[in-house]
Amino acid sequence: RPQAIARPIRERVAGLRRGLSLWPIDAVVTQCAELEAEHGPHPLIANYGAELLLWAGDYERARTWLDRAFSMAPRSRWAFIGKATVENLTGSPEQALATIALQRALVPPLPNSASCTAEAYLLLGDAERALVDFATASAAHPTRVSAWLGLGQAQHLLGASPRPALDRVRQLVPVFFQQWQQETAGLGEQERFAHAFRMLRGNRGSGLITWWTADGAFHGEQAVLSAR
Repeated sequence: RPQAIARPIRERVAGLRRGLSLWPIDAVVTQCAELEAEHGPHPLIANYGAELLLWAGDYERARTWLDRAFSMAPRSRWAFIGKATVENLTGSPEQALATIALQRALVPPLPNSASCTAEAYLLLGDAERALVDFATASAAHPTRVSAWLGLGQAQHLLGASPRPALDRVRQLVPVFFQQWQQETAGLGEQERFAHAFRMLRGNRGSGLITWWTADGAFHGEQAVLSAR
C-alpha cells in the first residue's frame, strides 16, 4: 500500500532529477523505481517518474506511471498536469481540456494548469484563447520556457510580434535558444516554433529545462531570470 514519505525521502526523490547531470535519463527513471521498491509505492515517486518519462519523450510509459499515481491519490494535482501534457503530446487536446476541467472541479489548480489548456487551445487552432492562458502561465511562473514559446507562437498567429517572448526565452535558457536557432535556420516562423516544442518533448517545467538536439543528444539548462 502507499507509504507516507518523510522529508529525507522527498529530498531523495527531488535529488534524482539533479542526477540527470551525471546519469542517462533512463538510469534516473530506474532509480525512481528502485526508491519505490525500497520504501513502498507513493504518488510523489510515481509523479516524478512520469515527469522524467515525459522529458524522455516516452509518453506511453509516462501514462502508466501517472495511472499508478492516480490509483494511489485520485486528487493528485500534478498527476492531472502530467495526464493533460500526455494528451496534448499524443494528439488529444480536447481530452487535455477535459482533464484540467476535472482537476479544477476537484482540487485547486496549479499555475501550470493554464499552460496545459493554452497548449490545447493552440493545437485546436484557437490562438486567442491560447494567448490568454499562455500569458497567465508565464506570469505565474516567469521561468516556464514552454509558456513563453507558446505565447510567442500565439502572438505570431494573431499577427503580433513574438519578439518580446523570444527575448525572454533567450534570457532564460541561452544554450537552448542558440541550439534551437541553429537547427531552424531557414525555416518559417511556425515551423521554428513547432521544432522548439519537438526539442523539448514533454518538458514543460519552470526550473530544469531539458531538450534533445537533432543528433539525439540530451541537454539540460536551469532557467534563470537575469538581474537586468
